[in-house]
Amino acid sequence: MEEAKRFQDIVLEISRVGAASAVGDFLPIMRWFGNKGAEKLMEIHEKRDRFMQDLIQGHRERKFDASSKRREKTMIEVLLSLHATEPEYYTDKTIRGLIVILKKAQSEIDNHVGQHRLIAESDVGELPYLNCIVRETLQMSPPTPLLVPHESSEE
Repeated sequence: MEEAKRFQDIVLEISRVGAASAVGDFLPIMRWFGNKGAEKLMEIHEKRDRFMQDLIQGHRERKFDASSKRREKTMIEVLLSLHATEPEYYTDKTIRGLIVILKKAQSEIDNHVGQHRLIAESDVGELPYLNCIVRETLQMSPPTPLLVPHESSEE
């Protein structure tokens, strides 16, 4: 529960400082007066990264116990098991990034759909972040080959 409160405080601080640091985008003259907001935003992002690294480290120390009564692994446990098999691809930085992406997608779904029902096909058009994730996934790993197999007509 303490972790959730700590994460919520970080997210609120990011949104508060992020909105304030965009003033120079709307009033270019304000850029001349310095931009402490961007520096503060970087500090908050570092705080977020430390928090997530603590979460990852906590899961790493607890390690998923196969004999436990729990039926499902957490997402961090799944990513850590992938890290064990492919450490060069699933680094701690990659795991932290995936956690942020998943949290943003979950937040978008909760804000539009809510937690009382599943996503319907009619909701898909209203979820731009989730659409971007799906498109990027399909671009990186298409479910079918994109080119038709061919051979030369002459040898």
